[in-house]
Amino acid sequence: AVESEYGLLRLPGRPYLSCRMTQLYDEGAVLYMYLAVCTAGLPPEQALKVFERLEHAARQAAMRAGGCLSHHHGVGKLRAALLPKTQAPAVQKALEGLQAALDPEGVLGARNGPWAVPPRHDEEPECAPSESLESDNLEEDANLDRSRDLLDVDAMFAAAQELVKSQMSLPNDDKLRFYAHFKQATSGCALGKRPGLLNPVARAKWDAWAALGMMGQDAAKLEYCRLAEKL
Repeated sequence: AVESEYGLLRLPGRPYLSCRMTQLYDEGAVLYMYLAVCTAGLPPEQALKVFERLEHAARQAAMRAGGCLSHHHGVGKLRAALLPKTQAPAVQKALEGLQAALDPEGVLGARNGPWAVPPRHDEEPECAPSESLESDNLEEDANLDRSRDLLDVDAMFAAAQELVKSQMSLPNDDKLRFYAHFKQATSGCALGKRPGLLNPVARAKWDAWAALGMMGQDAAKLEYCRLAEKL
């Protein structure tokens, strides 16, 4: 999930992900997750928004896999938007009623957990242009990202392939881009030896594929679809 989001944001390289297990129970384990990314020289506030978007994607993926929202550090402000996914509406109303009775001025709780204000990761990151991050594509990518909840990515990818096949002729650079993202989407990262100089076509294809690095397969499918929409 993080690698797919990372690819959509056009950040260079790949995210660094690691974890350590601190507690083990019959019900499961407690994992401390670590995430490091390159923000491509963005201003601090915009870089923070990008990081929060990636962190939010990681939390959602953990919860989809059956994980909990928090262990012992509490929910706080950053996780507050995900509370409705883990507790019944009646619990939220009960907590709001408790606050209204005991703390009508909103002094206690520091606006954490069920009393939090909407967190900043609900906003789309407004990234400035840079050599490595194409800000003009962020809104378009965000729309594609939201469509993952509405449409099947594989169906979108299949439709995009048919659109590309229907084109009578494409510039070689476009052909290489479509080839690279198709291979990344269907086979993963480029493997094997680079073709030799005596096979320039295969060499150019391999180079275009390898240039995608560790881009996730879902991200490659979505990028393929985005390229197809421009035809």
